Amino acid sequence: MGAWWRRLRFTLGRAVAGGADVREQRHIRVQAVRDYHRDLARRSQAVLNQRTRNGWWLGPAPYGYRLTQHCADHEAHPRWRHRLAIDPDRAAVVPAIFAWFVHDRLTDHAIAIRLSTAPDQYPRPLDHTTGQPRHWTPAIVRTIRTNPAYLGYAARERTHDGRPASRDEWVWSTEPSHPALISPSTFWAAYNRDSLPPEAELDEPSQRGAV
Repeated sequence: MGAWWRRLRFTLGRAVAGGADVREQRHIRVQAVRDYHRDLARRSQAVLNQRTRNGWWLGPAPYGYRLTQHCADHEAHPRWRHRLAIDPDRAAVVPAIFAWFVHDRLTDHAIAIRLSTAPDQYPRPLDHTTGQPRHWTPAIVRTIRTNPAYLGYAARERTHDGRPASRDEWVWSTEPSHPALISPSTFWAAYNRDSLPPEAELDEPSQRGAV
């Protein structure tokens, strides 16, 4: 922040020395602030992407997992970070959702109805803010079956400005960061809504993003 303010004062000083009027000075000031915000966003994004590559989980745990705390003592400034661990009450529901979608060809709506009929067998998802159970909805089912976390890797940058990003743009952890709940072939079959043959099983970490 201090370095940026010094650059701003220097820029404004040059504008005044150069004879810029009040309107021009205001334009320079506004542009400098915008440049600062863009630079700050780029820096923040780079930090978050690196944490993902290191296998740390950012945000609430997906359905079927819970958060565990770890001290990132290998970083320049040790901090508490999160990784994912199995939620024993809900983990088994995730493979069932994928199987219904890939093999039984059920829709998200039909899966949500099936899950809702047996709450003891298929525990409801919890609200990340209140911790209270939520009703199964097609949107929640879709969120589960499109989340690459179930491959055992941390991933982010899956959307840009609210739109899905291509898989080549996703940021992945360099190594598996938590237990996988779904095989790569099943996940990508669900993601593409196109079942893959058994021989297409992709188990190597280097192939986590393959079709």
